[in-house]
Amino acid sequence: QTRRHCTEVANKSILFDGFGTSKGIDNPYLIDSIKLFSKQQPGRNAVLFNNGLHGWHLDDETEYKEYYELAVKFLLDEFKNIPVVLVLTTHVGDEEREKRVLSRNNVVKSIAEKYNLQVIDLYSESLKLHDCLDNYGVHFSLEANISLARKIVNDVNKII
Repeated sequence: QTRRHCTEVANKSILFDGFGTSKGIDNPYLIDSIKLFSKQQPGRNAVLFNNGLHGWHLDDETEYKEYYELAVKFLLDEFKNIPVVLVLTTHVGDEEREKRVLSRNNVVKSIAEKYNLQVIDLYSESLKLHDCLDNYGVHFSLEANISLARKIVNDVNKII
């Protein structure tokens, strides 16, 4: 849904396509799934990557970091000469999950710094939209998604 909003916000000057999955970052089929998706696309100007709310069984500081870095290395190798951009996970309403989101976002920022990658900070933007979360505290309203899309489009325009 966000990619459709991004394309609309960009007035179709940038076309967003996306691969979404509930696979955890450690899922042995995640990389193969991304490869299959990318083969179906004729080209791209940037690759945006976010995998924050899946794989809750992983320890954030060790396992999540290890698998996230492996995924980033794969993306850098698979999409040579194309900007790989890491996207911070959005705010959630549940206090325990929020701690984990912050921890995982710190992992993402450290890996971005290590590989000199751009980061789109949807977390900070989503904090302003707390009142727009659904009853589960995970998904945002249409208006909030459009606001997040504006942030993505603005940042992508700077990157490409």
